[in-house]
Amino acid sequence: MSYFSKPEQRQNNGWQNYLKPNGLQPEEKKGFNPSVLKGDWNFTDCRGDTIYSTHDYDKFEFNNSNRPVNPKHVEKLKASYDVKDLNTVIDVTVDGEVTDGQHRFTMFKETGKAVIFRVVFGQTIADVQTLNLNTKKWSVLDFAGYHQAEEKRKVEKGIIEGPGPYTMLMQVLETYKTQKATVDKLLYILYPTDILTNGLRSRAAFKQGLFKITVAQKENLVAKLLQCLEIDTFYNQAFRRNFIRAYCQALDYPRFKHKKFLLRLKQGHNFYDKLSVADYKAQI
Repeated sequence: MSYFSKPEQRQNNGWQNYLKPNGLQPEEKKGFNPSVLKGDWNFTDCRGDTIYSTHDYDKFEFNNSNRPVNPKHVEKLKASYDVKDLNTVIDVTVDGEVTDGQHRFTMFKETGKAVIFRVVFGQTIADVQTLNLNTKKWSVLDFAGYHQAEEKRKVEKGIIEGPGPYTMLMQVLETYKTQKATVDKLLYILYPTDILTNGLRSRAAFKQGLFKITVAQKENLVAKLLQCLEIDTFYNQAFRRNFIRAYCQALDYPRFKHKKFLLRLKQGHNFYDKLSVADYKAQI
């Protein structure tokens, strides 16, 4: 017998069937037996301890405060759905709002598969917000979009007057979206020394919804951003974190002149990459 041949019992087991279209499906492999919903039904008729499946995609909706669906992630789910033990069950409220699993829902809908879900009763908007804010995989842009959506909701209900601080920041980002500006870079410009807010550093405070900006600060942000874009023409590392912090600190010195610094770059003065903010400031 060859050392490289497979044992006969492994060749005949059910694993190969699991990979075939006419074999066991992932739900069956994991022991899923969802109750199929057809015809006229409502989420309030569902039980919290039961898993359901349905093709009624229109009954579901997304939470506007949630992060946008990433098409690339949806495509990965499509590719791996039939061969991996995925956690396919999504959570919804009694109103049909998807609170956990919007990427999986999109995958179900785009592939024509039945949505596998359970209803989470007694979940409030505040609970969903806490769940969202504690999601470790969110980027700073995700948090910005989340808080912007919350501001929009509060403005529509008359709770606050708009535009809110996150909305104003996203307006700047939208205006310069084709440039090198990102939410992170805008925060570096606004807080070059990483100012503490209520005991939190600027980035952490931003994620928790404590970000504040006035109209005057927004205009100053745009002015400094445009100056960094001018420098980027001659120094292609102008949007490195430590350079931005160093340069924006330099701009706050009355004797420092942006036009003079820019002129030196135009004249061919060498500017070298540095590792720290202090080194960049010394060179500037």
